[in-house]
Amino acid sequence: MSIFDELNEQYERYDAALTLQHNLLAKSLGGLSAGFGSYLGLTKAHWHDEEGKRGERYVRLGVGAPKAFEEKIWPQFTSIGGVVEFSLAVTLESESATYRRYTYVFEGKVQFNSDGYEYRFKGIDYPVVLTAAQVEGDDFKDVYRVLVDKLKDEFDPDSIVIKRG
Repeated sequence: MSIFDELNEQYERYDAALTLQHNLLAKSLGGLSAGFGSYLGLTKAHWHDEEGKRGERYVRLGVGAPKAFEEKIWPQFTSIGGVVEFSLAVTLESESATYRRYTYVFEGKVQFNSDGYEYRFKGIDYPVVLTAAQVEGDDFKDVYRVLVDKLKDEFDPDSIVIKRG
């Protein structure tokens, strides 16, 4: 076998490993978004407007910053350098709030580390690491707890300074 043939075989194995890595990371995002609604206690997946017309899902997977969020399904994600970037949008609603619905977008990325799947989110200073067994079993509770804590911090009424004479 020539050196060139050896390099071609090695490249083929390398490409297969990259493809598997990407597919596992991207597929984990499907599980992450699919279970978040249940964790939150949602009784329905979609919100409805005043006339009863079905709106978007409360929890959506996609890409982009809050004002540029674009919904995507997990097979549509790409990876660069073993990292898959994604966004997770959560729509909150209130009958009496200034805006009836508000969508909060978590910008994140997932990659492998020596302990498993490492999820990082903008505005959260530490990663959440799940084992491969947790991800394969759709056990994302550790990530969900961090996301809910972030939402509670963002919408903490005690953080609003109000001064009265």
